[in-house]
Amino acid sequence: MSDADKTMMSVRNTPPPPAGGNKILMAVIALLIAFILLLMSGIGFLLLSDSASPIAANTPSPTETMVAAAPSDTPTVSVTNTPTTLPKTSINTLLFSAKPLDQSQKSDYVTRFKVGIKEIYFIFDYTNLTPQDTWTRVWYLDGKESLRSEPENWSGQTNGTFDYPLGATGGEPLPVGEWKLEILFNDELLATGSFTIEGPPTATPTMTMTPTPIITETPTLTPTVKAAAIKPKGGGTYQLAYTKWDGSLHNLYVADTNGKNETFIIQRGAGPSWSPNGKQMFFFGEQGINQQLRDGRIECDFGTISGGLVGIDLPTPLGDICRDRYGVWLCERHNNDQTVVCLQNNLTILQNLDWKEGSARWASVSPDGRTVAYDGRPGGDYRIYFRNILDPSQTRFELIGENGSWSPNGQQMVYRSGRDNKSGIWISNWDDTGHRLITNDGTDDFPTWSPDGKTIAFSRKVNDNVDIYTIGIDGSNLKQLTDTNGHDTLPVYTPGGDLIFRSARGGSWAIWKMGGDGSNQQQIIGNANVGPDWAFSRMDVK
Repeated sequence: MSDADKTMMSVRNTPPPPAGGNKILMAVIALLIAFILLLMSGIGFLLLSDSASPIAANTPSPTETMVAAAPSDTPTVSVTNTPTTLPKTSINTLLFSAKPLDQSQKSDYVTRFKVGIKEIYFIFDYTNLTPQDTWTRVWYLDGKESLRSEPENWSGQTNGTFDYPLGATGGEPLPVGEWKLEILFNDELLATGSFTIEGPPTATPTMTMTPTPIITETPTLTPTVKAAAIKPKGGGTYQLAYTKWDGSLHNLYVADTNGKNETFIIQRGAGPSWSPNGKQMFFFGEQGINQQLRDGRIECDFGTISGGLVGIDLPTPLGDICRDRYGVWLCERHNNDQTVVCLQNNLTILQNLDWKEGSARWASVSPDGRTVAYDGRPGGDYRIYFRNILDPSQTRFELIGENGSWSPNGQQMVYRSGRDNKSGIWISNWDDTGHRLITNDGTDDFPTWSPDGKTIAFSRKVNDNVDIYTIGIDGSNLKQLTDTNGHDTLPVYTPGGDLIFRSARGGSWAIWKMGGDGSNQQQIIGNANVGPDWAFSRMDVK
């Protein structure tokens, strides 16, 4: 019998286990099978979870620059940052007019102009512009590029309306033909417009472009735009605003330019300027302006009005503002606490809060009545500042210099400056662009613009004597108009083209008048003393 058979026989002959032992064995086997199934189920669950959703620890926040990780079996999550959409700069259709924006109605916008026109304005509305944006103007005449401006940073507000004139140097008429203008911002073409100047061909003059800063609020002082510039012929009688120095302060007067009807207006007022409508006057109020003394006592009190620029309504008929309006004036603040207005018997005195500049010396209202200019040196050196009459936050340009005068169209200033290390008389756009030097003598001072816009009168010191000169706005045709013993200075043009000036000839200060060419010099007002700083004694004519 083989070993295998023996084994089989041994198994067959083995007695069966007891009944209870079989039940225990079966239970153990069942438990073992259950454990194995459970184990297999867990492994499957783990495998399924790993393949569907990898486990990530310390998931980083998305950034614009992702650093590549070392290769692994864990999938890489891609993160894309959506850039912020910035407001798009836009300007609307270009419109053309023979008048500045504040004089134009929709009906004034045209595309055809007659031969002989000397200045054309283009006008547009704009949105989303910043000082970082640059803009360029390109003019074409009959299909050929005629003028291209250098790229300039935007100096206006973020949104608004802008007008800008095109004119020929020297005031010559613009050439006839088909004109086209392209406006580029950041080298991107944003708008084009066209117009025609009709008539026979003319020689093409040199052209200039003069910026008009944005002014969006019309003041409530009912400004009236001055009449168009006229060729100075002399003659006529106008009203002169001037001061007299009494040894300690300036007193403000008005008289006719023939020397008649001298009238005292207010105490402690210097460097006066008429509003265009002649109903208000602006000036530098010296310290103590708020308490007006007459015969040694306080006659009227202007409350919170203090040293700095001041604007007043003029009484009718002209006279002392305290004449029948004595006592304490009622003073309130208006325009979100920006303007102090004092009222008495329907007359007002106003002063914007940032006009309280103690280093100022004179005031000068723009031809459109919206802006007042003055010089001061709060930082040590004189600068010319510009403020909107009822909201100074609207206009905040400044020029490096002093003793400025507006151009007849209100686009430029002529002034004394040593900017760029060159001393003399300068002309600039009043937003501090387009600078040019027209005289190079460091003693040149007190320039004033002729009503036709072609000539500048100013004073110059030679051999310790000051005299009055004129020069063209292009720096040509210098002429000396006065030559006497005693200073002649502080010239101002009348609307008719004569010159009013201060003179110390004869040993004492007086006010004189002469033709625009220096002819017919005559004294009109005596006893008109000038203080130590001549700038306080600037005059104005309307």
